[in-house]
Amino acid sequence: MKVLILLGGGMPDEAIEAIGNRSPLEAAKTPNLDRIAATGKTGMVQTIAQGREPVSETALANLLGLGSLAGSMPRGPLEALGAGRPVEEDQVAFHFNLVHLFTDYQRLILGDHTAGIESDEEGRPYVESLEEALGNGELIFHHVSEYRGLMLWKNGARDLNLTPTHRILGAEVKDAMPRGERSRELDQIYNSAQMVLAAHPDNVERRNTGRTAVNSIWAYGAGDRVDCGSDFSERWGMEGGILTKSAALRGIAVSCAMDVVEAPDGGVASEPWAETASGYLQSADVLFVHCDAGDRAAHQLNPEMKVGMIEQFDSLVGALQERVASFGDYRMAVLADHRTSPVDGQHAAAPVPLAFCGCGIDADRGKEFDERLLVRGSVRLTDGSRLLPCLLDSGE
Repeated sequence: MKVLILLGGGMPDEAIEAIGNRSPLEAAKTPNLDRIAATGKTGMVQTIAQGREPVSETALANLLGLGSLAGSMPRGPLEALGAGRPVEEDQVAFHFNLVHLFTDYQRLILGDHTAGIESDEEGRPYVESLEEALGNGELIFHHVSEYRGLMLWKNGARDLNLTPTHRILGAEVKDAMPRGERSRELDQIYNSAQMVLAAHPDNVERRNTGRTAVNSIWAYGAGDRVDCGSDFSERWGMEGGILTKSAALRGIAVSCAMDVVEAPDGGVASEPWAETASGYLQSADVLFVHCDAGDRAAHQLNPEMKVGMIEQFDSLVGALQERVASFGDYRMAVLADHRTSPVDGQHAAAPVPLAFCGCGIDADRGKEFDERLLVRGSVRLTDGSRLLPCLLDSGE
C-alpha cells in the first residue's frame, strides 16, 4: 500500500469579516479537497499536543509519534540538520529571519518578518555578507532559504529567552528583545548585523525603488544537538520520507532516519511536486508532503492572499491524488499542521480538519473540506500520533 499525507500550512481559521464572515477554507474554491471529504472519512485531529508550541515542527513530530520530543526540538538545530550543517558539540544553533524594523514615535516596530524577500536569490546575498563581515569561527552565518538563516555560535548562550517573529508581527519589539544572562552578547550581534546590512548594495536598490530594506536579523529557536532516538522504519515497519521546503521539517526527517525528498525549484507548482512525490513512492511506502503557502499568506496579514494560497494547495492535492491513485492500493490524508490567522498572524493549537480517502475507506457525513468537519466528521483524533495508525486501519 502507498500512503500519502498532505499538510497544508496554517489553513484552518475563524470566520473573517473581510472575506464575508467566512474562514479562508470556506471562501476558497477547493474541488479536490471537497472531493476527498465527500468520498472518504472526515473529522478532526489535534496535531499540537497540549502545552506545546503551535508550529510545523511540533505538529510533524507529534504525527510521527515522537511523544515528549514533539515539544523539545528547537528550530535552530533542526534547521542545521536539514541544511546539512549539523551542530557541533560546542555550538548553539539559532534560526534567524532577515527582517525590516522601523521606528514610530520612538517605538521600534517589527514591520516585516520577511523584509519582502521572496526567493533564495534575494535572501542569500544578505546572509553571505553577514558571514563575510562577522563570521570568524566563533560565529557562522548560513543561508537556509529565502529570508531564513542559520547562526552557529561557538560556546554561545544556551539559556536565552527568545521570541519568534510570528508572535510580534507589526508590534513593538521592546518587550520581546533577548533576555538572559548573556543577552547583551546577542544584542551586540544584532547591532553588528544591522551595520553590515545598512551598507549592503542590494538595500540601496531596494530603497531607490520603494521596496522594504533588509535592516536587521531576528533570532530564535536556539538549541544544541537534537536526537529523536527513533527510527521511522523500525517504528512503523515502512519506508518513509518527507517532501518539503522547510529545513526544520527536513531536520526532523534526518533525526528519525526518514528520507528527505528534494522539493522542485520555484514555488509549489502542482505537476513538478506531483511527479517528485510519485517518483519517490515508486519504491517507498509513505510520503509526507508539507506546503506552507497558507501560513505564509496569513503572516502577511492578507486574508484574500490566504484564500488564493489554499486554492493553489487544492490544485496540488488534485495532482497528487491522481498520481498516487495510479498505484492502485493507496490511502491519502489531508490536514493542516496548525492554524494561522491572517488577522494578527498568530498561530493557534486548536484541532484541524481532517479528510482521508483511498482503497477500503467508506464515506461518512463530510461534504466539504473546511472547519465544519471538526463536528460533522466521524473521526476524532485527540492525539495526533494516532493519525498514521488510523489511516492504515481504514479509519476504524
